[in-house]
Amino acid sequence: IKAGLPPHTQATSHTARHTFATTICLENGLPIETVSKMLGHRFISTTEIYARVTKSKIAKEMQPLMGSEHTRVLRKALRLCPSRTPKKSSPIIGM
Repeated sequence: IKAGLPPHTQATSHTARHTFATTICLENGLPIETVSKMLGHRFISTTEIYARVTKSKIAKEMQPLMGSEHTRVLRKALRLCPSRTPKKSSPIIGM
């Protein structure tokens, strides 16, 4: 685990749990429910503290969609919609 950490990062049980949950489990396709049980968590929300969804996981899971009709329709719809960005004062729902 220490070999994969950024320089000057302590190898602790917390970093070990992060690495196990994210790199070893989620990156290899285990469902978060399984990871939760493996870590001994009662609630998925506790597992979400340790397990992070990485960019590579998103890219891997989106691969089957890349050539689908749904993706083409979505891309076309996004091109037709004017770009909208939230105002600084307005909260972003779900963030």
